[in-house]
Amino acid sequence: MVFYFASFEGYGFKGFHLPQEIHVVDWHKELEYLRILRESLLSNELPFFVQNLNELFGVSSITDKGEFLGIPIYPFSFQSILLMFMEPMQFHVFSHFLFIILGFFGCYLIKKEFSLSLLSFFFIVMTFNFYGGFVGKIAAYGPSQLGYYLSPFIILVLYRVGNIDKSSYKNQSVFLAICLGVALSMILFQGSLHYFAEWITFLIFWGIFNLKHFKFLLIAALSTILLSMVRLLPAAIINSTTGNTHIVQGYGFNPEFFLQTFISIRGLIDFPAFAWWEFSNYISIIGFLLILIFGCLVYFINKQQSLNIKGFIPPLLLLFFISFSDFQTILIPDFIPILNIESMTTRYFFIIILFLTIIAAVNFDKFYKGIDTLKSKLMIWFLMIVHSLFLYLNSFEWPLHKIQAQLYDYGGTELSGSLRLKNINLYMQNDLTHTSYVNSFYVGLCLTGLTVFILVFYFYFYFKNLDKKSSL
Repeated sequence: MVFYFASFEGYGFKGFHLPQEIHVVDWHKELEYLRILRESLLSNELPFFVQNLNELFGVSSITDKGEFLGIPIYPFSFQSILLMFMEPMQFHVFSHFLFIILGFFGCYLIKKEFSLSLLSFFFIVMTFNFYGGFVGKIAAYGPSQLGYYLSPFIILVLYRVGNIDKSSYKNQSVFLAICLGVALSMILFQGSLHYFAEWITFLIFWGIFNLKHFKFLLIAALSTILLSMVRLLPAAIINSTTGNTHIVQGYGFNPEFFLQTFISIRGLIDFPAFAWWEFSNYISIIGFLLILIFGCLVYFINKQQSLNIKGFIPPLLLLFFISFSDFQTILIPDFIPILNIESMTTRYFFIIILFLTIIAAVNFDKFYKGIDTLKSKLMIWFLMIVHSLFLYLNSFEWPLHKIQAQLYDYGGTELSGSLRLKNINLYMQNDLTHTSYVNSFYVGLCLTGLTVFILVFYFYFYFKNLDKKSSL
């Protein structure tokens, strides 16, 4: 959140002026989506068609007639109702605070799961919230990135399902599968389509190497599809036969550059200019060494593992593989819906970083608790604070006011393109003759509503039975 505080120096919610003219990278697009939702709520009219939607995408047309509800790249979640009372930027900042709290709770559940010390928990929270791959992307892309904060819940569910006792596997796996479906659906409802596709890709890889959990994945898939039907069905109607025409690209084969993505603090105009956020994995030199030693090397050195990660190694290696060059096309054909939307394959890497961060924290915690001397513990705390300061310094390269100023000072073609988009204001102009698309939204809404109703009852009876068992 430092890029908001830095951007809004002297500003706030009550009686203050939040910036409304941010248009660096994708910010104008994202704020326009929110403005359309706000107008829709205030006018009580669903934005089925936004006729000039494709103007924001240039030659990369995504719809025929501007079928706005068929592109799940804007928030359509419970807090969206607040757009009736807030301007788009206000709403985004408020949503970000909500998701920070949600992400913190996910990290706390991981702390409880592994009985981590305060130090290890601090390492997870700081690395997760200030991970350079996320900080740069949310500074560049805005609201569509908030689904990132649901990642700890997915990791925790996958770990738990792999460590359930056989006696209680049936009941618990169903519960965890539905929880996974809820988390994935929440990512999609937040408009984080890329995070959704990246997690789905990983889950397919994980399922291939963990076939014993096939039923778990099947229930999770059904839960996700049914919960997200209001978003998926309209998208399927207008994009079902559309392949990805973008050039697939990932990390190159320069080991020095790849190393720099983890330890080098760079901003918008550093090499590669106006693209660094797509490559950054910044976790500081201290975080990098902790993850390298306790997240990777300890697996090969220490025979007694602090946690069972065998089921995660093959899918993580596959994710690592497709993050380079155009290797994704070897495993994922460009005609497969959802999986085909990711053409910048460096974006998969956040999943690897988050898994390794948690694995490293658990292994490091065992090491830290074995230290007896106060001096050594204070030294480790000092290194952890330095790690946090480095992460914080990296975030100071990405305040909105700073990158907007850099756009004007060094933008060149990026500035001219951004100014062209800035002059495009979306507007609703509904043409309800596209009945299959319009009806798909209402059918999807009914299916999503029915699924929510059923799951509320499921969770009620599940926790009621848990209370009964615990009282016996």
